[in-house]
Amino acid sequence: MVSGQRILVTGAAGRIGRALRPRLARPGRTLRLLDIAEIAPAEPGEDVEIVRASFTDPAAIDAACRDVDAVLHLGGEAGEAPWERIRELNIDGTLRVLEAACRHGVPRVLLASSIHAAGFRTRDDAPRTTPGPNVSAAAAPTAGVPAPNVPAHNGTAADVTPVQGTSVNGTSAYDTAFHGAAATGMAAHGTSFDGSAATGIAAHGTSFDGSAATDMAAHGTPVDGTAFQGTAGTGTSVDGTAVTGIAVHGTAATGTSVDGTAAHATAATGTAARSALPGGSAVNGTVPRSRRGLLPADCAPRPDTYYGASKAAVEALGALYHSRFGTDVSCLRIGAFRTRPLAPEDLAGWLSPDDAARLVEACLRAGPAGFRVLWGISRNTRRWWSLAEGEAIGYRPQDDAEDHLASLLDSGSFAPGDLDPEAAHNFRVGGTFCTMPLG
Repeated sequence: MVSGQRILVTGAAGRIGRALRPRLARPGRTLRLLDIAEIAPAEPGEDVEIVRASFTDPAAIDAACRDVDAVLHLGGEAGEAPWERIRELNIDGTLRVLEAACRHGVPRVLLASSIHAAGFRTRDDAPRTTPGPNVSAAAAPTAGVPAPNVPAHNGTAADVTPVQGTSVNGTSAYDTAFHGAAATGMAAHGTSFDGSAATGIAAHGTSFDGSAATDMAAHGTPVDGTAFQGTAGTGTSVDGTAVTGIAVHGTAATGTSVDGTAAHATAATGTAARSALPGGSAVNGTVPRSRRGLLPADCAPRPDTYYGASKAAVEALGALYHSRFGTDVSCLRIGAFRTRPLAPEDLAGWLSPDDAARLVEACLRAGPAGFRVLWGISRNTRRWWSLAEGEAIGYRPQDDAEDHLASLLDSGSFAPGDLDPEAAHNFRVGGTFCTMPLG
């Protein structure tokens, strides 16, 4: 039971505000609902306070922040719009909310950010993983429908951050230490291993410690007289277990060796690259689907629209007010908030109303005070965004967009190919927002 808690909810008349209103009701909790639009009156027994005002009005938001324990800031422009309006509502308006909350000593603020703050992030921006004993299994595919691209991971987001996009199979191109030894690790510049790499390969022919019986040097000379099964190119070594006949010209980065066990680690030479990883490494084959991890919730912003840029600014303001004044700030990168998925990209990014309430409740209980960025999505089978950050504060989503797959296909609006995870609208976080006109 909540005892004497008052929560200010801005944008209470909007889609999310209306959906959360009954879901956030608790004995002993008062919801102070603020919006410039009309708000439905209180139901019998409902503990709410109605404030008809704009959060952009300094006097109104100042009064609304008095005697509250937390602010849930949902107000603002909820889609693409001219920059002047976006700035006024989403950036300047959020600043006024934070200023008022700070003046009145409100200890906790939840800010509605959006997946569009990171809209141009792609599946290949996720850290690459080494499959382990607890690798998640993909959902059983529907006939004629591409299987979900469920990333291989050990229960949570990968601990490994690629170095300039060149790490392969958990091994850094610049000798960065990783969590756990890679059994088929390779050194990018001929650095010797500790003997744990049974099929390790040196990029410049540096000798190993003798434990690798079938090691091969980088210039195509077999160490033990065994012929290569894979084809090496431009001095890049290929483990004998590599898929036969795939050339590896310039794989990942100059001098970076490739684990031959990755049958799809074809370099960009001769392969159409969809985009590039940080550091310039080619993709669309360089990062196999099975090696893609989960995109961290706090990945750096890469907005897709003016709207997305404003949400990146909202996150920056939240970080500022936490660092300066100690306010507990949670930024929720809200996905496709609907009662059910309506488009193929929703299968990864859907947020159900019930899970939205669960996420808010977790943020209201989180401690100690901090600054956090969280994906606002449900436990979707096809998700490729990490839930680990939310789980760390007690978020336990229960809904899955996959349960609505049949109705999505039965609508007749989409073909099975529209569900391909490599399709542009599924490959980027922001989906179709990445191509819509600005403003």
